Amino acid sequence: MPSPATLPRPAERRGRPTLEEPPQHVSFEPTGPVRLRLDPDAEALNGERGRWRRKIDLPPCRLVWIGAVTESPDNLPTPHIEALVRPLTATPGVLGPPEVSTLPITTLPLLSVGRVLKKPGAADEDRGGPSLEQRFLGSEWSVDLSFEPSQTSVKTAAELGLIIETLADQPRFADPPLCIVTDEARGRLVGIPCWEIVRVYYAWAPLAARLLFQFPRWRAGTLEHLLLSFEGHRFTGPARGRRTVGESAAYAALQLQRIGREAAVSYASAGRAQIRAVPPFVGAATLRCVAMPFTIDGYDGLFVQQIIASQPAPDAKAGIEWGPVAVRPHFGSAREAAAWWAAYRCGFVPDLVHGSRQSWPDYVAIASAQAEAAALRSHGQVWLTDALVRVLTGQSVVSAAQANRRRSAAATRALVSSATASARSSRSRARSVAAANASASKG
Repeated sequence: MPSPATLPRPAERRGRPTLEEPPQHVSFEPTGPVRLRLDPDAEALNGERGRWRRKIDLPPCRLVWIGAVTESPDNLPTPHIEALVRPLTATPGVLGPPEVSTLPITTLPLLSVGRVLKKPGAADEDRGGPSLEQRFLGSEWSVDLSFEPSQTSVKTAAELGLIIETLADQPRFADPPLCIVTDEARGRLVGIPCWEIVRVYYAWAPLAARLLFQFPRWRAGTLEHLLLSFEGHRFTGPARGRRTVGESAAYAALQLQRIGREAAVSYASAGRAQIRAVPPFVGAATLRCVAMPFTIDGYDGLFVQQIIASQPAPDAKAGIEWGPVAVRPHFGSAREAAAWWAAYRCGFVPDLVHGSRQSWPDYVAIASAQAEAAALRSHGQVWLTDALVRVLTGQSVVSAAQANRRRSAAATRALVSSATASARSSRSRARSVAAANASASKG
């Protein structure tokens, strides 16, 4: 599936944007049943995010999905979660049949779809741990949305009418609860797995991860102690004495109790706790995420596979705004990378194929074709296509404006030089006349 195309940036928005800045216009290309991406780009890394806290027995595998909360198989106090994994085989790119493992819920912050939890060849006595977190180029989006109670709900995939093709033959995982945010005015919705909500906004605080699904065992003061890890947007790190007060803390406390209570009811009725959660705050946020577009019941939707980053967005507009994150081609030299940045700063980033990165010649061909199709008439855009071709041939990239400035500077230097030479000649003639007059007066 092609990544949505990015149209030219308006003239007033040109300059030096960041890669996270969403484009102004995208063509929405939905899929049928949503299919998870398990094939991150090997050379693009987000960086390692922590290590396992204790030894976990796992085969070399890649994570597919997280399911329900269960009791620890070793009767430990820390709850466990079901993890659907695909074993790694000796053939690169080939995965074994799905298997179900259990992991302590405190490892949830390190679990993301497609991540390798243990590399092949690791010794059994090694503590092990997940590989570096890799990026899914061509599927990354920037999303502005508001988690208002009137716009946020929890529904299962079946209730929404969404089919996750990758999980279709796994009954224990095929109907996950989703946090749904809707924008009725624009006909848009965003679906985020509830376990991903817990992973990003709750589980980074180890105490919250352990106690969130042990609601019946809470004691007096447990809730207040958990709130010490709340920073206003998410729970993070051990409680260090900070305290968030006011409406934000009250809402976070309400969500902690609701998640714990619903999990307790789910466990009592089914023997496993289904994770149903919404973020612990009310308000707008900007998400950097791995997502797949879909359409359902007249809505344009984004299914979020992974939240890479989340931050408050107090100045965001009402409703849901989204755009694909710009994808860089595979650069073969520093010149090619510089030309790509020139293209981005001019406001034009060509479409790239989903899941892969073209070579530089392919990228230039797409840039030229899309520039011609868009009938770009601005001086900067006309220079762009020529600049890309010049980079390929190793020529120096000089814009017309730069050339004009250089010609003007050369003409100015020539004029100054001519004027200087004329002045020098005049002074020389004046000195010669003065010397002749002096000689005549002496004679």
